[in-house]
Amino acid sequence: MRFTIVMTHYQGCIDHDRFIKCIESLNNQEFKDFELLCFHDGPLLDESVELPCEVQFTEERYNDWGHTLRNIGIEQAEGEYIIHTNSDNIFYPNALKELDKRIRLDNPSMVIYFVKMMGMEKDWVKNIIKYDNPRDYSKWHLLMGYPLEYGNLDCMQLVMKTDLWKKETWYDTREQGDGVMYQKFGQKYDYKYVHKILGEHY
Repeated sequence: MRFTIVMTHYQGCIDHDRFIKCIESLNNQEFKDFELLCFHDGPLLDESVELPCEVQFTEERYNDWGHTLRNIGIEQAEGEYIIHTNSDNIFYPNALKELDKRIRLDNPSMVIYFVKMMGMEKDWVKNIIKYDNPRDYSKWHLLMGYPLEYGNLDCMQLVMKTDLWKKETWYDTREQGDGVMYQKFGQKYDYKYVHKILGEHY
């Protein structure tokens, strides 16, 4: 299997319709050689809400942006590469196909691809700036991941070999942990870019 997609979801993080759109974007992938591991943070969930995929529930709520759940996914992953994503992201139909194409060229430890920033007119964008984030959300319409550093990418953009994830683990559970860890990974491992927009980050 080429990819394991580790998705974290918890009640209240996004509306249910957006969660469904994310799942649909994965179901519509042209490249089918992947597994989806979806985790819900804690047992609290409206039982009347229909879930669009199999979801694994934890016994407690960690309240750490889903990062503890990502480690559970890393442990279970059977794909050659892991893609982490939040449940409100969107993958374009050719996303996994293009990533596989890039991997077959060089077999890199990591691949980084481009995504669109969406929802920039919304009030939450202004509020995020309060979190001491150096990214200027008013000007960023694309996250390109280079230079590979904090503030230039989202968790969904880095695709790394599973054996490296099992070695490194998701050790930074702060809100900005993905950007901090990814920058360090880029200093340790070889990586390649896919110079195409393959998804959307909210």
